[in-house]
Amino acid sequence: MADQGYGDLDVADGGPTPEEVLCETERRAALLQAVGQLREKLRIIVLHRDLKGLTSAETAKFLSLTVSTVKARTFPRSKVSSKAA
Repeated sequence: MADQGYGDLDVADGGPTPEEVLCETERRAALLQAVGQLREKLRIIVLHRDLKGLTSAETAKFLSLTVSTVKARTFPRSKVSSKAA
């Protein structure tokens, strides 16, 4: 076959491959489904803090909560029995 003047042309555009796009789409769908199953008080905080990238302070201000409340809802204490085994 005759060379048509293209030589060893690299056609990659630097963007994500179709496989990467599919994986990201599936990951995002799974994440949104999981977030949708959270109780509302936690879901609202997760959406603002983790998905929109707000800090705890920004989330607290936006939701008219204290930073302590945002942190407590985001990082709940372990429910460990006080009885020793």
